[in-house]
Amino acid sequence: MLNKTKIFLAKNFLIDKHYKFSFMAQLFSLLLTLLIFFFIDSFFKSEVQKHIDLNINYFSYIFVSFVIFNYSGGGNLIYQKINFDITSGVFEFIVNDKNTVIPYLISLWIYSFLLSTLESSVYFIIAYSLGLIKPNLNLISFFALILISSAVFSSVYIITSSFAILFKKGDIFSFIFSVFESLFAGVYFPISVLGDFSGLSEMIPLTHSIKAAQKIFYENAYFWELKEFYIILFFSLILCPLSIYIFKKSVYTARKLGNLNKY
Repeated sequence: MLNKTKIFLAKNFLIDKHYKFSFMAQLFSLLLTLLIFFFIDSFFKSEVQKHIDLNINYFSYIFVSFVIFNYSGGGNLIYQKINFDITSGVFEFIVNDKNTVIPYLISLWIYSFLLSTLESSVYFIIAYSLGLIKPNLNLISFFALILISSAVFSSVYIITSSFAILFKKGDIFSFIFSVFESLFAGVYFPISVLGDFSGLSEMIPLTHSIKAAQKIFYENAYFWELKEFYIILFFSLILCPLSIYIFKKSVYTARKLGNLNKY
């Protein structure tokens, strides 16, 4: 299984290395977004500050939530990679052996995790160098959190990919979920701003990841002290095996219908 995982990782790397401009454009776009939030913090500091529980400004809040949201974007990358394999005609070859499904999914998760970590590291270096953030970071706890969170986010998008395998068009599910979690998980603003709708946030794994990340990043909290971490862990124990089962089932069903490699 290890050799197959390494082969799939190498495949994704060799494909993406030819799209350097795309990576740089995405990086520039995200950095520009953070710059926008910096100006929002400058103009509306007093209004936003009262909704933040920690003793930090809005930019500090949005920086951490954006980093965590970036790992959710890594999960969306898995969906895009599976779609690419379907449209390029190699998907059926990849999953023609039942023993290749799990290494294939693990390779996608590792690849998305590494790419998200690289992007997040660039954000941190720039923000810290400019004095925009003042972390009191527990690095081991933060790594444990993003590792578990990334597995949860990836599982959600693997399930979304299963719709694409079966129905050949799953973008609507991916889009709706991405918009829903960005609005209700406290990515752009604390969930207390939502008022009566804040209860919806508790059903989203990203909400708990952001809450835990803020405490770990700015208060040097240990992950085992945080109830949010155990909620994320619970999500992972449910969603990770469920996503693999649904993915395998969708591949089996599509193969049985004879349209596994059609788009």
